[in-house]
Amino acid sequence: MTLLVVQVPARPLQWLFPRDRLVLAGLAGTLWSGHAARTWLVVDNRPLMLGRVDWQFRPWRLLWSEPLNIQTTWGDQVLRTDLGVSLSGRLVMSNARINFDADVFRRFLPIYLGGSAGGRFERIEWGPQGIEVARGVITLRNTVWTARSGLIPLGSYRVDVRDALTSDEQTVEPDPSHRKMIKGIVSTEEGSLQLDGIVNLSQVGYEVSLSAIGPVARDESFLRAVSVVATPTAEGFDIVLQGAL
Repeated sequence: MTLLVVQVPARPLQWLFPRDRLVLAGLAGTLWSGHAARTWLVVDNRPLMLGRVDWQFRPWRLLWSEPLNIQTTWGDQVLRTDLGVSLSGRLVMSNARINFDADVFRRFLPIYLGGSAGGRFERIEWGPQGIEVARGVITLRNTVWTARSGLIPLGSYRVDVRDALTSDEQTVEPDPSHRKMIKGIVSTEEGSLQLDGIVNLSQVGYEVSLSAIGPVARDESFLRAVSVVATPTAEGFDIVLQGAL
């Protein structure tokens, strides 16, 4: 029986996922170990390319770790992670590494960034209401604001991500409405726009509170570009946002 499972070809995978959400093309190998030559997600009716996807199932890790190893490659955009399902039914990613171009953010937010982005996550868990656990670091390197008048160099930044339940700062039982909150601490590694603050994500909404100082924070053309979300201060500007998901 095990031998039959190992030899099942990968081609039937293309029928397991709704094509309006995930498209797999050029399938080869088996369900146990194989690849798709071209893969993309459909987000807001537009394709988000993942490129080549390789997978390998490691059954000996079923009892103590995530048994499925996945790697996606599309140019400089790379994702490597171990994937599994916890006993509580959550989808779990561990030892995740991701690199991509910062202009991907433009697909989801009205921000015009160039540069490179990456992340290293020890663990991410998805429950019925979304992300419930996240521990890792996101980095933005050599970012620029891609204005019509020209590129404005910004800097390099770091976001330390953790869930509220494992925060070192937590000393009391959290409010039940915030038990699933993910917290990101934003800091500047170098650059002419210095950002510091927090980004919170919960099952019901998000909160952003950032302070910006430095030469770019006082640049009139840049201030006009971010005026919709920025409030001027004596040294630069603040960004305070919140909304529902």
